[in-house]
Amino acid sequence: MPGMTLASTVLMVRPACFAFSEEAAASNLFQRRLDVPAHRLAALAVEEFDRMVVQLREEGITVRVVEDTPDPPKPDAVFPNNWVSWMPDGRAIVYPMAVPSRRAEKRRDILPDRVVDWSMLEDRGLFVEGTGSLVFDHENRLAYACRSPRTVDMATWIVATKLGYTSSGFDARLDGAAVYHTNVVLGLGVDWAVWFGDGATRGRHAVEGRLQDTGRRLISLTAAQVRAYCGNVLTLRGAHGPVTVLSRTAWEAFRPEQRDQLGRVVIVAIPTIETVGGGSARCMMAEVF
Repeated sequence: MPGMTLASTVLMVRPACFAFSEEAAASNLFQRRLDVPAHRLAALAVEEFDRMVVQLREEGITVRVVEDTPDPPKPDAVFPNNWVSWMPDGRAIVYPMAVPSRRAEKRRDILPDRVVDWSMLEDRGLFVEGTGSLVFDHENRLAYACRSPRTVDMATWIVATKLGYTSSGFDARLDGAAVYHTNVVLGLGVDWAVWFGDGATRGRHAVEGRLQDTGRRLISLTAAQVRAYCGNVLTLRGAHGPVTVLSRTAWEAFRPEQRDQLGRVVIVAIPTIETVGGGSARCMMAEVF
């Protein structure tokens, strides 16, 4: 069985102004409106967030909860993995974000002293949105990246190279459009990978070769499963060993034989956040090493 560097701590941001973001929806086709009053929508997101935190802590995962600030309103603040990630050596990486309104989510006050900030790339139109854009295999120093307006080749290469990682880029389409983030079509477990190979085009065989070379069996996803966030999973180190966090939407979309391959799981119910925010369980957690 291959090794895997797993975090046992995550950072999560409790939303203050969760809402449908028009600007983000331009490139995130997973987002959908709900006919719910704004105040009720925000309250539902907080309820889902709080339940998820409890479930993770019950599994022995340390959760650092940061309160979102209400001014300016940040409708997508519940997804911190797009602007920050931690590397196994303890460095925090701040990323260049494509959606201008989301740049206000960056919080220097909650970061350690060792920070590498790539925000300057935003002025050059070079975007790579954290572990939404980069699916890291830390053990093998690989960074998988699905090209899109939010994941630009040059930005991927710059960040991965400076970190000492090899980038493995590919193209993928869903419903005729470019997939906006890598972590909806690829997720890594200790000895498996959930992967939307049927939607991948340029770079598919190189990605599959690397996944198999690193000892992972492929769990193939259909387009319907991608829409249900089956690719948006995160494996962490819990009190009883590796545990994969995923949404109830995703769990119900996996076939029984696929579920059996995932090992120990934490299943969280976050339908409001998924529907309106266009992101799922993995997007809500930034691993802290």
